Amino acid sequence: MRLAELVETSARVGASSKHLEKTEHLAGLMKRLAPDEIAIKGLTDKMLEWQTGELLKLEIGRDRYTVYVEPKLVVEIVFNELQVSPRYPGGLALRFARVKRYRTDKTAAEADSFEVVKRLAGLS
Repeated sequence: MRLAELVETSARVGASSKHLEKTEHLAGLMKRLAPDEIAIKGLTDKMLEWQTGELLKLEIGRDRYTVYVEPKLVVEIVFNELQVSPRYPGGLALRFARVKRYRTDKTAAEADSFEVVKRLAGLS
């Protein structure tokens, strides 16, 4: 298992629209690591409700399916593998990513940089 602290940049609106779905949360390193398609699992209902409220407080815009937020909320992600993928804007994909916890004690500036994540992938 590996760990990265990423910054939330947006989230998909759930089918019921009651909560923002974590399934397609756009956790990205300041929009550099696949911010559109990181599928993250591991949220309890209580955590889902909390993060929905926090992300809505940070909302800066939305379209039909996505809520865009100020990049302030740091989330600790556990994943099995990091691989090169031309499919994503940052060129990397997290495999089997899960939320460990939200880091309310950290700022976005303290989250992992794209360079740190590239090192985890063995690319620098």
